[in-house]
Amino acid sequence: MKINTLQEAKQAVFNGAYKGLNYQKWKRSTSADGLSRCQYNGPNGTHCGVGWLIPKDKYDEGIEDKGISSLAEEIIPFLADPLENFCKKANNADVGKFLDFLVEIQESHDEASCGGKLMKNKFEQIAKNYGLTIPKV
Repeated sequence: MKINTLQEAKQAVFNGAYKGLNYQKWKRSTSADGLSRCQYNGPNGTHCGVGWLIPKDKYDEGIEDKGISSLAEEIIPFLADPLENFCKKANNADVGKFLDFLVEIQESHDEASCGGKLMKNKFEQIAKNYGLTIPKV
């Protein structure tokens, strides 16, 4: 899959996050230590929205407990190759907008403390706001 535009990148991110979170029944991915810290890769195979975009072979435990806003462009090498390649070719403005979108995806997971319907509703609102298609699951 080749991603050429910012809108295609947003749709790819949305698809991966939406399908992954639906697969885990919209449960939050939180730390196993009982502190409820959100995790890119949590226990029992759960992931946050952005965590679903990070292939196992690119994952590094060092990114846990760091949000997209603090990682900024450091997150890009961890993403699936089509998204990483888009960021390498995109102009700075589009990379900034892409990272802002990742923050919104992450916050929609992290702020849905009870998960479930609230998280799903947040993702449906993102689709509406950005003109994205909700993928078939």
